[in-house]
Amino acid sequence: MASTGSKGNFTLPDWVGKFLECPVCLETIKDPPIYLCEKGHGLCQTCREPLKAQNKPCPECRGKLTDTRNVAVENILDQLPKIMCKYDGCAYEKSDAQLVKKHEDDCRERQVTCETCQKPIALSKLFAHLDTEHKKSLGYTYLGQEWRGWTKGHQSGIGFMPLGIVNNDLGIDLEFILNWACYDTKITMFWISLCGAAKEANEYEFTFKLENKAQTKVLTTNTRKCLSCDLSHDDVKKKATALLLSQEEIKEASEDNEDKLYWTISIKKK
Repeated sequence: MASTGSKGNFTLPDWVGKFLECPVCLETIKDPPIYLCEKGHGLCQTCREPLKAQNKPCPECRGKLTDTRNVAVENILDQLPKIMCKYDGCAYEKSDAQLVKKHEDDCRERQVTCETCQKPIALSKLFAHLDTEHKKSLGYTYLGQEWRGWTKGHQSGIGFMPLGIVNNDLGIDLEFILNWACYDTKITMFWISLCGAAKEANEYEFTFKLENKAQTKVLTTNTRKCLSCDLSHDDVKKKATALLLSQEEIKEASEDNEDKLYWTISIKKK
């Protein structure tokens, strides 16, 4: 539950808060970092990030945005009461309740459901849970890799398998999961989900190539965006955002009648 941290006896006078007003959103800046423009104007981090990314000037004076921080004011703000993220295991805390709420929406310690056993699991632990409790990772290891494999059971039920851990160009490990679910008796949906927020997942896309067992015929090739593990299989069914394959295509790919589907997958950043 949300709670107040140890630094709880200090408050900003109203007149100080007015001088800490962000010139973009007009809200009082309550948390570090505070980056300055070349003429000393500060913006809240939420407003500064997109302006800096687009190389735009300070909205106050049109001066250049810099990476210089207002350390003295940051030290003062650091003494304000803090609200902690409500999820166990997360150390995130801020004075601004809206920042905490925004963080909680994407927090890696939030609960999601394992589609195999239906247990609630922290998102940060989902991949490891699948890998140790249900099915070992398929071993996908780097972006752009074409990985050929097969899976079983596409005529009914669902599939929820750890695909692999990929290190991106920022040195961050990305955990991908292979999913499928029967939409009805004629359609099966396939998709790849990322253990992260929807915003992160939307940065990546996968290409799914379905072929016959002998690899002599490509039945279909499709590219779709990756989805977040926040979306349950039922949610994906309702929104129909996954790759849809007909039973005719699946039967042609499973020509040995063992209900094995042969495919090639690759994932890349958009």
